[in-house]
Amino acid sequence: MKTNNSTALTQVATLLKKIEWMSQDEAAELFPLADSVLDFFVIVAYQAGTGKVTNQEFLEAREKISKSLNTPYPTENNKTIYSSCCG
Repeated sequence: MKTNNSTALTQVATLLKKIEWMSQDEAAELFPLADSVLDFFVIVAYQAGTGKVTNQEFLEAREKISKSLNTPYPTENNKTIYSSCCG
């Protein structure tokens, strides 16, 4: 049975598979949002594996996505903070 959660995740996955290769600059712009989505999916995976995610942890991960959607993308001056994540 499909729930609202499974429908939403299926829609997200369908949209994500349409993303094409991107430059480093574009990736740096999108990093805050990508990082918050990654955190959310880690919470979902942990809940699937352990069942130990608290409602508060879930809400915090969701709030991080909300904040990243409303945060201006980094400028050339502060994008260097994102380079430390990946090498």
